[in-house]
Amino acid sequence: MISDLPLIMLYCLVLTIVIEAAAAYIIGLRSLREQTVVLCVNLMTNPLLVSTGFCVMLFKGRTAYLIFLAAAEAAVVLAEGLVYKKVLKEERSPFLLSLILNLFSFGLGELLNRLLF
Repeated sequence: MISDLPLIMLYCLVLTIVIEAAAAYIIGLRSLREQTVVLCVNLMTNPLLVSTGFCVMLFKGRTAYLIFLAAAEAAVVLAEGLVYKKVLKEERSPFLLSLILNLFSFGLGELLNRLLF
């Protein structure tokens, strides 16, 4: 139901931030600046991804949602990678960093959702 969207968006955002911040810390992004960048890229991408995905699922169904999700996640990895490239001074690939963080948060988020709901 569309009235559930704000709570779903908040849940997804908080879960994503916690998971990606922890994963980034494990990978070695430990400074306040690096953790702030991880927070900001998720504030930039997660609400749009979740709200649009919710509407696609609601109005177009699961198949359209899965197609949307694959394309949108790829776009998120690219967008976040561009930010990481511009802002972080990392020796590793910013796009690989974005891919790893997003795979980790997506996978763990899916697992938690299946266990809890």
